[in-house]
Amino acid sequence: MPRKLREALLAVWLEARPSKDEILTRYLNGVYLGNGAYGMAAAARLYFDKRPANLTLAEAAMLAGLIRAPSELERLRHPEAARERSATVLNAMVANHVIDAKACEPPWGRE
Repeated sequence: MPRKLREALLAVWLEARPSKDEILTRYLNGVYLGNGAYGMAAAARLYFDKRPANLTLAEAAMLAGLIRAPSELERLRHPEAARERSATVLNAMVANHVIDAKACEPPWGRE
């Protein structure tokens, strides 16, 4: 009986814990991304005038790159640094076989 009670308590505890995806979602919804933008939705609107679901892979990589240093890498004041960081994120994704090299494109269209 004590073992079953421990198992039941453990099951309840595991069910109550957020998943890795939930933790990441909460973090990305509140992280500071420069120019007063908190969260990916606000940053997508600010930098690209889009919803996160409509971002290209390269645009999403630029936003992901902002987490490291938002004031130094944001696109509006430091466009070249933002491009370089986006390329770094995309190259890391290629190196880790998350995407293939064909999926890489300039972060905000061809200029």
